[in-house]
Amino acid sequence: MHEPDASDFWRKDFVAALRLIGSAAARLSYGVPEPVLGGQAAIELYSGGLWPPTRQIELLTMDASRLRPELMEMGFRPDECSPSDAHNLWHPNIDRCVSIAVRPPLDTNVVAVEIGSFGGHDPTTIRVVGIEELIADQISAWLRKGGGRSEITTLVQVLVELGRAGVAGPFRPAYLQRRLAQQTGGEVVLESSLAPHSLDDPAPRMTSLSSIGCLVRRWRAKRSLPAEAADLFPGESRTDQESADIRNRSEMVGIDCLAVRTAQIIPFRPHR
Repeated sequence: MHEPDASDFWRKDFVAALRLIGSAAARLSYGVPEPVLGGQAAIELYSGGLWPPTRQIELLTMDASRLRPELMEMGFRPDECSPSDAHNLWHPNIDRCVSIAVRPPLDTNVVAVEIGSFGGHDPTTIRVVGIEELIADQISAWLRKGGGRSEITTLVQVLVELGRAGVAGPFRPAYLQRRLAQQTGGEVVLESSLAPHSLDDPAPRMTSLSSIGCLVRRWRAKRSLPAEAADLFPGESRTDQESADIRNRSEMVGIDCLAVRTAQIIPFRPHR
């Protein structure tokens, strides 16, 4: 039986883009903060390619003027679809777009992820927003849409389970509780099973693509999901249309079995 390599959990163009971004970040001058992977691309990374991918990779930085030329040294070019936007770059060989968001990442909750040497490449490291940030953002979006059962609740459940499994290093429930209080004005609190009973480990978190892959493999086996990302959605062309209907995709891979009631689906509750 074939045992998938860590890189099998993600599409090759995604791993290639991460490697190029890490190489560009390593070229930045001393003292220039490295960019941080965020948004849908961070979800794609932590979920092992399970959640609908995106062609656009969001990078958070405070110094786009220094990051942009280093990305172009790695082969990225101005996006033909938006040539006037200097913050959008596209790589012709991997068909991925980088969107540079000029806003400060939360350095207190960033995970360093090593992209290993598999495939004959030199190892590199990329910084990624902590999974707690993604959970808090999705819960805020859930509230803005009126709550209730939706594709967002399924995604939150997936992120929480993978976060507790350690895909982003030690899970930080106390930090997540603080972020929820800030972003929802106290409307959402953690359920007792996740509520922090001790302080989070403040040490910087580091992991690797291989480690994430191993943890994702175990989680998929527990949920009776296919081991390889290619088997999750057979026969698909994998275009930007993939992200149009997350709920249908969730039902396709069996994640919808988690959706019983909103209070059970997600490890938080409205506090009204």
